[in-house]
Amino acid sequence: FIDCGAGIASHEGPDLPVPEEPAVPSEHGRARQRDDLPKPPTGDELEHVEAPIRAAITANVFLQARDGDQHWSGSGIIIARDGNHIAILTNRHVIEGEGGRLCALKAMTVSGERIQPTTLWRAGRGVDLALVEGRVDRPDGLTVLPLGNGAALVGTDVFAIGNPLGLAWSYTAGTLSATRHWLTPDGHSIRILQTDANIAPGSSGGGLFHRDGHLLGVISFSCQGHAGAGAHFALSVDAIRAALTTEAVTWRGQRLASPAAPPPSTEKQS
Repeated sequence: FIDCGAGIASHEGPDLPVPEEPAVPSEHGRARQRDDLPKPPTGDELEHVEAPIRAAITANVFLQARDGDQHWSGSGIIIARDGNHIAILTNRHVIEGEGGRLCALKAMTVSGERIQPTTLWRAGRGVDLALVEGRVDRPDGLTVLPLGNGAALVGTDVFAIGNPLGLAWSYTAGTLSATRHWLTPDGHSIRILQTDANIAPGSSGGGLFHRDGHLLGVISFSCQGHAGAGAHFALSVDAIRAALTTEAVTWRGQRLASPAAPPPSTEKQS
């Protein structure tokens, strides 16, 4: 994820200091990775995981990007499937190198398949989202998490699934700390979710989930304060749906998000 500040909390007012070009992270924002792929959890290990968490784990994809002699790991979420093809949502900064150059990608699904994804879409300037596609031979063990409304109350228990520091398919838990907004460089307001769940580099592009398992957002960046304290942020599902809808993104003939609807209430639904 992107580290939007080190050593001091620097924002003033309600808008957070999101980098103007969030697709280009600082050196703190990626998990440096050896040139290999991880070992996924076994079927027996997954049987001992609660159903909502298991679904989130089996929708998570380990991504590895290379730009020249630089390589790092990140995360992605399977949001659609067509036969043996899967669409994976992630962050722009996971799949882009210096100057916005597309990286060579490798990936592994929770079933242990190695794939070579191709980038299909990058969101417009100011929105840290990308869509990649891969082909798998064994899709039945994977979960697809379509983009719903993603509503939750502040204070609700949430959890994150990602690949922090290269430790693939990791679960961490916390609360939804706040909902906030920032303005993109072209003036659009983007809804983001703040959490105190423990999240580290390598979880960029992974999911933030409600305790019942529905997807709330895509992990994107953090802000670090004194003595290592920090806050972590995800792009909300309604912001993701808006980006996909505004840019008329389709995949293999299907819409990945329905036409824009009013943002879900954070006061009446939990």
